[in-house]
Amino acid sequence: MQHPVPSKSSTLKRAELAMSQNPPLLTVGHAQIDELNTRARAHTDVDVAYTLALEAATLAQQTTPRYLRGWAEALLTLASSEERQGQYRDSLRDVNHALTLFQELQLSPFVASCFYILTWNYYGLGDYPRAMEFALHHLQLAEISDDLKAQAEAHNSLGAIYSMILETNGDALQKSLDHYQLSLSIYVRLGEVKRQAVLLNNLCVSYQYMKRYPEALSHALQSLDLSRQSEDIYSEILVLGNLAIIERYLNNYAQALEYHTLRLHMIRSYGYGSLEAHTLLNLGCVYVDIADFDKAQEAITQALSLIH
Repeated sequence: MQHPVPSKSSTLKRAELAMSQNPPLLTVGHAQIDELNTRARAHTDVDVAYTLALEAATLAQQTTPRYLRGWAEALLTLASSEERQGQYRDSLRDVNHALTLFQELQLSPFVASCFYILTWNYYGLGDYPRAMEFALHHLQLAEISDDLKAQAEAHNSLGAIYSMILETNGDALQKSLDHYQLSLSIYVRLGEVKRQAVLLNNLCVSYQYMKRYPEALSHALQSLDLSRQSEDIYSEILVLGNLAIIERYLNNYAQALEYHTLRLHMIRSYGYGSLEAHTLLNLGCVYVDIADFDKAQEAITQALSLIH
């Protein structure tokens, strides 16, 4: 059965603009399709990755016999790109098709990758039981194959899921911390500094939920240091927001304002506009705390203008 070509979503429209940087290959063969898939997986630009994977998927279906592995790998990258853009239904369609192909081909590492993407799709849709199901499948395969990186990914997924099911599981926060700690320990062992920064920030959030603010602050500061060491701008922006929130809870308003202001500057400088309104609202709340109502009104008015 031929897999339907994905609809021309906003992601695809933007991706077409990147085609001039990645012209289509003129001859069709496994090597060319593999090259496209490799370039797609490696590309940090979601739109370009989507374009390359779409081309690989199209070419893989045109080979005789059909190049199933190349097709499945392309579908997996399409699904990953769609999940990162919040297009969860499209991503579920493509990742489930890829999963069927990888299971037929008995390629366990790729099956594990499918479980990872399924986990985050259901997490994004708020279906935490299904997200948990696939995260546990992912962890099981990772342990069977002794794949440390996949184990770290699965533990991070489980930490995120447990942090969202507080109402149905009284031990959820502790389980969240346990899984985050396991993930962090593996990334330390692997020497992956960027991922260590992410996990330290995740632990900071869980400690905030538990109102353990000194521990939250300690983990956030460690995350900030590693984010700067690895020059990971997005992680730095995220942790600055958490630092500002913690300092506000600790009544350190001057420090909270400093972190919010730096975060806002970085958001505007590096083009992370989707985070601006939330930052302005938090900034406005701090100004309310210190009774600077003019600045509070200015920040909140800017935030509302971005929301509407």
